[in-house]
Amino acid sequence: MIDLFAQDSVQTEWLQQEAREFIQLMVQHGEFQPYVTAEEAERRAQAQAERLRSLFKHIPSAELGETDTLVTKANERAQGETFSDIKADAGGKVGHTTPPTLFEGIARASLREAQESGFIRDFQVFAVGDDMHLLMFHRHGVDANDVHLLAFRTFWRMVWVTELIGYKPYGLAQDLKIGPATMPNPVSASSRCWLSTCLNQSDPLWLGSALLRRPGRAGGLR
Repeated sequence: MIDLFAQDSVQTEWLQQEAREFIQLMVQHGEFQPYVTAEEAERRAQAQAERLRSLFKHIPSAELGETDTLVTKANERAQGETFSDIKADAGGKVGHTTPPTLFEGIARASLREAQESGFIRDFQVFAVGDDMHLLMFHRHGVDANDVHLLAFRTFWRMVWVTELIGYKPYGLAQDLKIGPATMPNPVSASSRCWLSTCLNQSDPLWLGSALLRRPGRAGGLR
């Protein structure tokens, strides 16, 4: 085994310094808030994005009909077997601490229905902070639209039940672009994680999830 980093200490120190600069942008606000105007903060953010441009590659957009060859190869290799973790903040208790208690039961009922119909093979529901996560095991491959639709319907059912019983959680439907919390500036903070797998049945699978918050607002880690 050859330690390339120890052999080239000059290059290693340069990479470490660059990494520290980029990490600082992610772990703290620095001078961006609240000491500068929104326009100045945006200008500085654009300058940093330009610096980072060479480190990233364009990801094909399924919404625009672009084909991601990496996803295609992964689906072929795994024969469609996929773990999908799709999360959204459909509402929570004050302080962004946890989702309403009833959300988990609604999510489990929705995914149980999908499992019994054969659409998904297995599932798990859990929360990180006030985000609900739907972890599903299925054979539809990475970025399958029908799986996204199942997740959206599941989150929408949570909102629908709260409307039926007159319960108003904090930030209702804020990640779904359909709730009053999204007005007048709709946002989309829902996200997903896909893993095409060739695991054996006895192989363990670990999933780490985190909810990051600015100072004064709760976060979570699981």
